[in-house]
Amino acid sequence: MSERCLRFRSSKFPACEDREETINPNRWGRRLAEHLAAEIDVQKLWVCCGNADGEDDGFVCSVAPRFSARGLFRKQARADAAARVLETIQEILAADPDVHDICLEEE
Repeated sequence: MSERCLRFRSSKFPACEDREETINPNRWGRRLAEHLAAEIDVQKLWVCCGNADGEDDGFVCSVAPRFSARGLFRKQARADAAARVLETIQEILAADPDVHDICLEEE
């Protein structure tokens, strides 16, 4: 299964003031993550989001299922759920006038 991600541009999610002390330097996405968490429930999934390399207003979001040894039989169901959540994120971002140049990519 290939990995899918959304790339987009927005000045709506600037870096937090304390990012240098709390996370990796030159990486941010907490405001974007908080915005998405307020909109969707993503239990049993990893939602990864952050700024694109070298871009102040470029972002990348991907969704991956959380797997455990007991959950191997549910692997496809969780992968399907991850795809649906990514589509929901795309809809949320597309409805926001401060977000533009949304592109779904497969890697």
